[in-house]
Amino acid sequence: MIMRLFAFLFGMVLVSGVFAQEEDLSQMLDKALVLNINTKLVSEANKVNWSFSVTKITIPGKPVAVQLNGKNLKVYINFTPYKEEKEQKAILVAQGQIWLQETSTGEGKYLTTLKTIPVAIGEKIKYYPLGVGDSSEYTIELEIEIIPYSDLKKSK
Repeated sequence: MIMRLFAFLFGMVLVSGVFAQEEDLSQMLDKALVLNINTKLVSEANKVNWSFSVTKITIPGKPVAVQLNGKNLKVYINFTPYKEEKEQKAILVAQGQIWLQETSTGEGKYLTTLKTIPVAIGEKIKYYPLGVGDSSEYTIELEIEIIPYSDLKKSK
């Protein structure tokens, strides 16, 4: 009798734990954000020489990592979105690390960047980790859009 009571109580604890986890997951997905990131390598003549797109799901405050590796260049960027409660606005923090080796001299450079970008949910913004308008032959352009995870589910 005691064993049956113990088994019943243990089963109730397990079932209530599963429901609590499902509620927690559901609440987390309600707050989840999707980052659509389109990356291009653009020449001085505005020709797109290379591109790729990635979609990442995250929660506010958790970074999404993007890495670009080339022969003489490594770019690591963490994008961390922070959504304002009850508003269609967010803050996107872009933290970058860049390793660049000059082809002519072989000299290496290390650069870091930290940008805080206010953005409306659904707005596409452009981010240039190496800057724009300098003397380089190519520009790396990242177009980033933040949308709620719930909108991604609706579109499928």
